[in-house]
Amino acid sequence: GAERIHAHVNAYLDRLERGLLTRGFTSLRALDAARRSCILGVLPPAGVESASRLATLLGTRQIVCSAPDGVLRFAPHFANAHSEVELVLAALDEVLPLCR
Repeated sequence: GAERIHAHVNAYLDRLERGLLTRGFTSLRALDAARRSCILGVLPPAGVESASRLATLLGTRQIVCSAPDGVLRFAPHFANAHSEVELVLAALDEVLPLCR
């Protein structure tokens, strides 16, 4: 049901958010877990040319995200395994240097 999907996705986003924060991203996610959606928006670290370029380069590595307004957004769903977070972070480690 919807509650289980919400819990699954937010557990995924918890892991992803921690990894992004350690890489210098700024999370725009609500601090109060009760106010969180199933989308994680982050601002790129200082020195990164654009969130849009990051999204494009991640797309070439099969990571689906968007950056329509300078905010990099991730919106996983129930089919996304928590183990995928490490793949997303590894792809980010590859593309971040290309955006500086």
